[in-house]
Amino acid sequence: MRLVIILFFINIFLLYGQTIHYYNHLNPPLNETLSISSNYGDIRSSSFHFGIDYTTKGRRGLPIFAIDSGYVSRIKVEAGGYGRAIYINHNSGITSVYAHLDSFSFSITQFVKNKQYENQKFSIDILLEPTVFKIKKGEIIGYSGNSGQSTGPHLHFELRNTKSQSTLYPFIFSFHQKDTLPPVIEKVLLYHSFSYLSKDTLPAIKIIPFNKNKTTNSTSQNPKAWEVPEKFFIGLQAFDYLFDKSRKFNFYHSKVLLDQELIFEMKFDEMPFTETNLVSGIIDFQRRNLTSENIILQYQYSNLSFTPIKKAIHSGMITLNDTLTHTLTIEIYDFSGNFTTCNLQIRVSKKKGAFFNNNSYKEYIVAAGKQKIVKLGNTRLIFYPNTFYDNTKLFINKIYDLKLLTGEIIEIGHENIPVKSVFGLEIPITNVKPSLYSKIVVTRINGKVKESIGGEIKDNTIVAKTRKFGRYTLELDTIPPIIEFLNVKENEPIKQNFITVKITDNLSGIKSYNGYIDDNWVLFEYDLKNSTLVYTFDEKCIVKNSIRKLQIFVEDNRGNLERKRINFFY
Repeated sequence: MRLVIILFFINIFLLYGQTIHYYNHLNPPLNETLSISSNYGDIRSSSFHFGIDYTTKGRRGLPIFAIDSGYVSRIKVEAGGYGRAIYINHNSGITSVYAHLDSFSFSITQFVKNKQYENQKFSIDILLEPTVFKIKKGEIIGYSGNSGQSTGPHLHFELRNTKSQSTLYPFIFSFHQKDTLPPVIEKVLLYHSFSYLSKDTLPAIKIIPFNKNKTTNSTSQNPKAWEVPEKFFIGLQAFDYLFDKSRKFNFYHSKVLLDQELIFEMKFDEMPFTETNLVSGIIDFQRRNLTSENIILQYQYSNLSFTPIKKAIHSGMITLNDTLTHTLTIEIYDFSGNFTTCNLQIRVSKKKGAFFNNNSYKEYIVAAGKQKIVKLGNTRLIFYPNTFYDNTKLFINKIYDLKLLTGEIIEIGHENIPVKSVFGLEIPITNVKPSLYSKIVVTRINGKVKESIGGEIKDNTIVAKTRKFGRYTLELDTIPPIIEFLNVKENEPIKQNFITVKITDNLSGIKSYNGYIDDNWVLFEYDLKNSTLVYTFDEKCIVKNSIRKLQIFVEDNRGNLERKRINFFY
């Protein structure tokens, strides 16, 4: 018997205490067999994935449909990020998001284009009243593409809480075939308690569960009693399948129990955007950098607040005060209720002091939750209360190199140390004329690559913020950007209905650009990942069968300006 639901969604509590969001009467966003390439909560290089990526099999221009009636509440266009994105508010209190679009529907495209010309700016973020664009369920709102920071054509689909804008697990059952495959636990790691984080990998006992490849809900029982330290916490290498075994996704829900008592619980049901970069505090960051493994910690650092962590008794740290054998249970669920359970027999090791000694060097200990200022001569490093997840030990040094602008490199920490938020650098400016102060940038040296993090001049000091450890120094950026016309030749007819220009910068990065034809501003669309500007001929430049003048102006973040002009026939 079919369940009829009036609300946009309801929550039904099923087995194992999971909350399943059932959505009915909704229209799929693509008129295709939906194939998922990335799921909600998947771990990226420096962030979580906050939606579902639907593949379009390399195609652009597929119609995108509104999943339900509502109104367009926001339209955003940017060179990176989500590229072209549209947000629809629904009466249920849910917002659906459709990103990396190639274009919007005709009426929305015209509206956005008028705003872009009005502001003489490609990047735009428009908040709309409910009366501007009312949308019906199943209405075409745009076309799939590869805009923004996308690695290939696809649709990025999200659900958000309209009021809080927190992202929600967006899997809609009626869009997909039934998922009967349970999650897989590949490894269980037992980590010793620690005094501080550092560049060194936290040693751990590594356990490979039995029966890890079953295709039905399963329980693995390891008969061996593992010897463990008195205090430890858990890390999991686990994943989920959807429909088939062609791709691995992050699991939805995990529990850690000791003798049937719940110690730690994590559920990726909702995450605010303020937590997108906290991935380095949820995984074993050092191991990921060294081995590319994603070990998800069942532990909460002292300076971490993370919405998916639902319970963390003693932060997830397990303490055994006796020599008895205990049962450690790990449960992993997917969103459909499929599960895998691993039971381990554990007891305290009789070998005192046999586990996990931290290496010792002469380094700085920075307490989490407190501000600490470290001085190296006249250079100051400011570690804010929110910089670290937990107490952290890091190496800080000053290296002298006379070939550099100020003759110094500041070496801070190590790339293996997880950083929760930014820290500050205040570096004095020496050996530089005041007339060149505006051209100075703070750069991070990574091998032969120099990455600018900018900086603001205050008196005779440059102040910057970053969340990356490494080697820092000061550089002068006096070189303007480079402009290259890709399909326009001097005084020759244009052969396409568009103009493509490549723009690059050597250090501080592109700040702004503008394009003019016959001294009139025209809309060049910026594709950040390909460093290209594209103008598609429109009513602002009609055919005249005559010589036309094209000018491109590009400025970098240190005020270096480049202008390039070419004549073409159109």
